[in-house]
Amino acid sequence: AREMSSPTLPFTSRLDGMRREFDEIVNIPSDSLNSSGFQVLKVNQLDALRLDSEINDLLGSQFFKMFHFFRPEVVDRFKPEWIGLMDILVFYLSIYSMDSTYGNTLQNLKYGDENGIPVSRLRKILFAIVVVGGKWLWNRMNRWTSSSMDQFGQFRASKLFQVLTWMEKAYKVLSLANFLVFLCDGKYISLMTRLLG
Repeated sequence: AREMSSPTLPFTSRLDGMRREFDEIVNIPSDSLNSSGFQVLKVNQLDALRLDSEINDLLGSQFFKMFHFFRPEVVDRFKPEWIGLMDILVFYLSIYSMDSTYGNTLQNLKYGDENGIPVSRLRKILFAIVVVGGKWLWNRMNRWTSSSMDQFGQFRASKLFQVLTWMEKAYKVLSLANFLVFLCDGKYISLMTRLLG
């Protein structure tokens, strides 16, 4: 006599296999999660950084189109200040007000610590001083050294230019090291965010 197998047996074994596969997908290893249980993908952070760069370039080009009918030396003379003013405005409307840049918002990311607590007002202000103020100071110093070669003598300006060149190279090396660390752990996409926590 031939035994009849239960018609539900293949279905239940298939269902059990699907449950195991689902559990493997859902159970993300704990080392890839932060302490609050959220996983922040590196590609989303990189996309947000790229989007922020594109948005800033677009805003900058539109901003400087306002001065199309002005004399070029008026705009060029104060270009670091105009860029700094635009950066402060973008910073205030994004990070200070929303805890996120526009690129991060499009990627559904926010600045905060590992427990999901938003960044404090003091850290936001420090971030603005270091990032926006540092960018303005860097641009202003580079312009000053390039324009003051004739005014203050070759020696003084060339020494300052050498120091600025060395600082720029050191910053690039540290940024590369930070990026390599970011690729491993997925935290602190830029050197400034690493320094400011």
